[in-house]
Amino acid sequence: MMARQWFWLCCIASVSLACSEKKVAIMPETFPVFPNAAWYTADASTATGYALRQPDDTQLRNFMGNDIDWRHDLAGTDGFSPLQPILIYTEAGCPDLLPPGHEADSVADDSPIWLTDGLGERIPWFGEAAADPEICQVFPLKAFAEGLSATVTVKPTFAATLANGADLPYAWSFPVGTFWNRVARGFAMRDAAMVWLGSRKILLTLEENPPDGQDVRHALKTWKGTMRVPDFTGPDGRAQLDTDGRPIVFGEEAEQFFLVASTSVTENVSAIPLVQYGHGLFGDPREVFSGGQAPLRLATKAIFGSVAWGMSVRYFARAADALIDPTELGVLGDKVLQSVVNQVLLSHLMQNELAPILAADLGQPVSSSVDYIGISQGGILGSPLMALSPHIRRAVLHVGGGGWTPMMTHSSNWTSDDGFGYGDIVDELLPDPTQRTLALAAWQSIWDTWDPAIFAPFWSKAPAEVDNHRPPSDRQVYYPYAIDDPQVANFSSETVARTIDMPLLSPSITQPFGVARAAFADGPYTAVASQWDVGGGQPAHSDIRQLPAFAARVAEFLRSGQVVDTCDNKACVFAPLD
Repeated sequence: MMARQWFWLCCIASVSLACSEKKVAIMPETFPVFPNAAWYTADASTATGYALRQPDDTQLRNFMGNDIDWRHDLAGTDGFSPLQPILIYTEAGCPDLLPPGHEADSVADDSPIWLTDGLGERIPWFGEAAADPEICQVFPLKAFAEGLSATVTVKPTFAATLANGADLPYAWSFPVGTFWNRVARGFAMRDAAMVWLGSRKILLTLEENPPDGQDVRHALKTWKGTMRVPDFTGPDGRAQLDTDGRPIVFGEEAEQFFLVASTSVTENVSAIPLVQYGHGLFGDPREVFSGGQAPLRLATKAIFGSVAWGMSVRYFARAADALIDPTELGVLGDKVLQSVVNQVLLSHLMQNELAPILAADLGQPVSSSVDYIGISQGGILGSPLMALSPHIRRAVLHVGGGGWTPMMTHSSNWTSDDGFGYGDIVDELLPDPTQRTLALAAWQSIWDTWDPAIFAPFWSKAPAEVDNHRPPSDRQVYYPYAIDDPQVANFSSETVARTIDMPLLSPSITQPFGVARAAFADGPYTAVASQWDVGGGQPAHSDIRQLPAFAARVAEFLRSGQVVDTCDNKACVFAPLD
């Protein structure tokens, strides 16, 4: 079904469109850079005194020739993204920009460009030519200080290559929005869900069920169930808001979940642990049965539970609309936040209603505490889940990252040989490369509402504006990522680490600039990262979770909160699995 939907989407996207004049389409000649003053205005009602707006003369259009209108999504946004990509016109390409891996050089005195936040800190970056080779794009690798102005300084040697060089300011500033402004909708949706929950029971059905076609090796028992969840999105796919702009419950839906108890649960000398599992954005909750997760299930001796992330089949139609018409881009964020709320409610269900039922079924006590393992999109979207969940105690966010625009566009999933990659679709929907470049830069401010790096500061400490449903006092996050992961680039994982000052366990394979070292003996940590290496390529993204050393480390972390050395006091380097 999924393949047919993508095929239909791409067939529609093949309609041709005559592109408008690109220099007018992206920004006026008086604004040869982005962000620029045409995209924001003074607004005394916001925390920064500014609000974003879409200029009338952008002439952004989709492949059908319809204007792209983001005024709804930008309304009330109090500045550009703390991870805002920078665009600069050039006449001679971008020869002096630094690729990923040169973060120290990017903040040096002789760097061609400086990104400076409102606290005076130089922010590391990498840059490259955009789809339109006359545009240089620069991506910050740490969030700018929130609520202040950021400054871009272009050195004269680099500026000499720029279009309209005589008129280009060698330095310009733009307002950076606050983290709270970005995450407030997610917290409000979570709070409304908890009010809706109250003392009601949300378990609808539960039956022992080995799913057809699923890998149930090492499974002692499996269950399929449904639970009630509040639905915040109306017929238009967007979150329904009250007069104060807060999400309200539009209705109720039944969401399917699956549980699996591995044979190793009988080895527990105390209560069986509960682990919530998350994977793909377009995923199926039955992925919890995947053979790739078997080593983790066996090592943790836990009952694993899973509900669909993000764009499950029920949500796909509106998500496809958003891809066809970027005006509907905010729908994706609302649907993802809905799915995070569903995950929050699964945690509640597992530790309250399900724990005693499973204990009776297995004849063993079951823990009332829930931990989380997220892989790939489950690790990426596990970041907003950790910020919003009042239940989950410890979390492993594997091959996660942050900064949606560069993370997506530098993923091996962005394009594909068959033309069905996300980027292939965007290329068809926005055929003008200049418009497409601006759109991807502007999207970051819209996608901040579900960006992992924006939610990461709240994993263990709720925003000051939040009074209820705070994270557990013993919340801990382990953040392992893979060297040369083609799907989630290392720079995106390290952007999260820099943004929240998360250290990296040593010995490591590399030592990223701006990331502190951490020793195993100094744990436990509130949040700590580590590196794993199986030679790069697709195995980097998919094989590490199957390594015995990785499974043993994860199991001990979930049991005790301590990340232990399982690599013989060496960097964790292994051969790819057969």
